[in-house]
Amino acid sequence: MDYTAGSVRLIADLLGIDVRFQYASSFNITRSRGAEKVVDICLAAGATEYLDGVSGRKLYDQEFFSRKGVKIYFHEYNHPVYRQLHGEFVSHLSVIDLLFNEGLNSLAILRSGGKNNF
Repeated sequence: MDYTAGSVRLIADLLGIDVRFQYASSFNITRSRGAEKVVDICLAAGATEYLDGVSGRKLYDQEFFSRKGVKIYFHEYNHPVYRQLHGEFVSHLSVIDLLFNEGLNSLAILRSGGKNNF
């Protein structure tokens, strides 16, 4: 397991997020690109829904996903303010900053920034 994958798993564990991880490369999808590749990975994984950030509205065509049998959602997120040890609040730092400052409250704080309910 490489450093990035290990870090993501560790952060998920620290936040209490129980999720199954799979590498996209395990699906052996090599011919498609862009949105088509995203849809192919979703279908190979058995997914019928795909969640992307709000900026994905510019990148992905909802009708294309729908025709392929995958519903796409765009998540809007307002970065929450949390207690930081020194000085004024600095937004958009690593989740590690949140964990060090808020500990067990971190997941609830992360979830408080979501504007959509899925």
